[in-house]
Amino acid sequence: MAKSDPNNFSAKTKDVLAKRAGQICTMCRRHTSGGNANPKKATMIGDAAHIEGAKSSERRYNSSMTPEERSDIENGIWLCKSCHKEIDDNALRFTVEFLHKIKIDHEESILNLSSNGQGGKGGNASVSGNGTAMGGRGGGGGVDGKGGDGGDANVVGDGFAMGGEGGEAGQLNRPARGGRSPFEILGIPNEQLPDGSWLWEKGRGGDGAFPAPKCN
Repeated sequence: MAKSDPNNFSAKTKDVLAKRAGQICTMCRRHTSGGNANPKKATMIGDAAHIEGAKSSERRYNSSMTPEERSDIENGIWLCKSCHKEIDDNALRFTVEFLHKIKIDHEESILNLSSNGQGGKGGNASVSGNGTAMGGRGGGGGVDGKGGDGGDANVVGDGFAMGGEGGEAGQLNRPARGGRSPFEILGIPNEQLPDGSWLWEKGRGGDGAFPAPKCN
């Protein structure tokens, strides 16, 4: 019998992670369990994904972590299989800090999801003197919600300023993520700044709420 990898999650950890997420993908809010053609079975499309990779070949791998830390529930996030692939295909966007934040937000809101959210306002752009500035994009609103307002643009003297783009209203089974910052849109690498924040956080639109399930 093959020995299990100590970096992987245990069955109990996977089960608790799924339940804390309400069996709903942390990113796209798609239900990860449901019916099956066989009445004695259920369809499961959820994954317990590592935030910091379990192996050196995996995304966001941290060599300083121990196997116990890698397999701990704190290093896990519940996702559908599509979103699991997305966070590994685009590790620059889906940083360790970002994944921890959306995990906390999702788990805190899962029993108290608010409906008809409004997207966040786009970041403002301002130029004083010569230069160029571009505001961040607004976040998406929840289902039946209002898209985020575009950011303001102001120029004093010579220069160019572009206000943030307004977010779209959310759609069913789509999360109300904050819109991308101009730095991400332009493809500038996401780098950590001296104050500990990340470049792509600058000018990023705020998140909108996600609709609550209808209760009879």
